Amino acid sequence: MMKIEVRGQSFDISFVNNWCREKWSDILDLTAELQDMPDETMELIDDARKKTRDERKAINRKIKELNARQREVIREVAAIRFSIVKELLSTNDIDYDHEFWLRKCDNDDINNFVVDALMKDTKELRPSKKK
Repeated sequence: MMKIEVRGQSFDISFVNNWCREKWSDILDLTAELQDMPDETMELIDDARKKTRDERKAINRKIKELNARQREVIREVAAIRFSIVKELLSTNDIDYDHEFWLRKCDNDDINNFVVDALMKDTKELRPSKKK
């Protein structure tokens, strides 16, 4: 069992199911996609400078589509992150208080909670250092 502190609340996590790990992997994939988007946008902007007016309109549409995808991915990451927290708590018989996680925590709080929970088993399996 691992006790994880978040903003003055303590959570005893003894079980992390595979679904949580898979969903965290989804977040990592989406985050990688997000990280590539600014470079893609800059490439489109650079490319637009060399194009005709009509071609620039098409590129501007692509930039708008990329921006819309970026907003969609951000919302998707947030939804998955909350679903992981909810799953972690419910599988450990802890009530999920959405208002606490939404209004009292930031992204770092939630990410740290999830990562700490996911790493729980690996931390317990590490051999202790010899003195």
